[in-house]
Amino acid sequence: MKKKGITLFIGCAVLIFIFLWGIYDNKHLEHQGILLQAKTLEWATTAKMGMSLRYEFYYLGKRQTSNNAFNKIRGLQVFENKYFPLIYDPNTGTSQLLIDPTDFRRFNLSFPDSLSWVLPYLK
Repeated sequence: MKKKGITLFIGCAVLIFIFLWGIYDNKHLEHQGILLQAKTLEWATTAKMGMSLRYEFYYLGKRQTSNNAFNKIRGLQVFENKYFPLIYDPNTGTSQLLIDPTDFRRFNLSFPDSLSWVLPYLK
């Protein structure tokens, strides 16, 4: 019985750590992130059976790839092979594509007119 309690305690501690790291990671990105340009590649299926938009960008001449989930536009091919602004934190390696106007507001940036074509897809 004692082993079960220790295992439960360790499991809860790990979950709390993951949750707190996620909060730290997002706050760090908001305060330390730099604005770059990214090119979307394709929609990829994730381990949780979701879909994420894969993208690439360059930082200090080195190619980086990542992905973000976007529920409102999930799977729409019109978002593939397009260029979007990106916030990147080189210290944590965290990045976030900026597509939705709420993404821009989160980072205190104005939504560019050049992305007005995405608005009908976000409704």
